[in-house]
Formats: sequence, C-alpha cells, structure tokens
Amino acid sequence: MNASRRSFVLAGTAGGLALGLLGRIAPLQAVEPPAIRWLTWQEGLAKAAAEHKAMGLLVYADWCPHCRELQPVFRDPAIVHASQSLVMIRQNTDESAPWLHERFGAYGTYVPRLFFLHPDGTLAADIQSGNPKFPYFYQPQQGPAMRMAMARAAALSGKR
Repeated sequence: MNASRRSFVLAGTAGGLALGLLGRIAPLQAVEPPAIRWLTWQEGLAKAAAEHKAMGLLVYADWCPHCRELQPVFRDPAIVHASQSLVMIRQNTDESAPWLHERFGAYGTYVPRLFFLHPDGTLAADIQSGNPKFPYFYQPQQGPAMRMAMARAAALSGKR
C-alpha cells in the first residue's frame, strides 16, 4: 500500500473510531434539562383545555437546517419565560400526525412553522411572523417578534 493510500485509510479509521465514541456519548441537549416543557398534540390539547391556556405549536423536521437554526431561540431566557404563559407543543412533520394536515394543511408544509392557538385548539390566524410568503415562519433573529407573538397568544388564555 502506498504512503498516501495508507494515510487515507488511517485517517478514515481514526475518524470512524471518533464517530463511534461520540455516538456513545449522550448529546448535550439530552443531558441538560429542557428549557421549555414540550408536549405532544394530545397532551397539549388536554392541558390547554384544563387550564384555559393558549398554545404554541412548533412544527419542525429533524433534517431541516432552518429548524436547527431556530432551536437555540427556544433556550433564550425571554422566550422560555414567555412560553410559561402558554402550552407548548412540538410536532415533527415527518412523524405520523394526520391531525396536522387536517387542521393546518391549508397553511403550507414548510418548516419550521410556529402556530398560536386558542385554548380550544383553533388557530389564532392573526398572530403571524410578518413574512408575507410564509406567515408562520420565524427566523432566529426574530426573537423579539416571537416574544411579542407569544404575549399576544397568552392574552387569548381564558377567552372564547
């Protein structure tokens, strides 16, 4: 085996070993306590009805780079604080969730989408991101706009 081929094989083996070792270590986000207590759709509906609280519904996908970019926003102390006035629900768009398409399919399939809902589960359609093409798409730099949207949604609690 020539020297360059041997270097390539050794580098690949070392990289494989490193990946194997890293795969055995829990990701940091799995170790630290979650900043927001995310619920499933059914859990969220039940809690919202029982507590008469509005909901925030985040629709995401594991493969989505925009979803990954938005994830740190949900660890921002101001966003975490605002979330405490809402029932927060998270749904992976790639998992089977017929209710998602039935209820929110008319609003597109892009991810991430952040919907705000009345305590009875109906959409608060007027609480949007300001993006004319994708009205429920928030970007990481829109933290202040997201906090304002969350405050508007929290004001829906107990109403209807």
